[in-house]
Amino acid sequence: MKSFKMIFFHIKGNIKILTPNGYFFKTDEIFWDKNKKKIFNKKNVTISNLNGTILHAKKGIEMYNNLKNFKLKDISGVLPL
Repeated sequence: MKSFKMIFFHIKGNIKILTPNGYFFKTDEIFWDKNKKKIFNKKNVTISNLNGTILHAKKGIEMYNNLKNFKLKDISGVLPL
């Protein structure tokens, strides 16, 4: 993890995030801008939840610190019917 004056963080590795609304994010790199209260990346992210939804954001994600609202870029996936 790299930090620039404790405002902007760059995190690499086997990253897993569980959100309050039950979504599970897996990726290998994220950035956190503490001032803008935003987490983001431009790499592949896999998103899943307990109802069987599996999504792949091929060009990354953007989400706010509360982890409740997020934007996926170039997505594909499986939605249960």
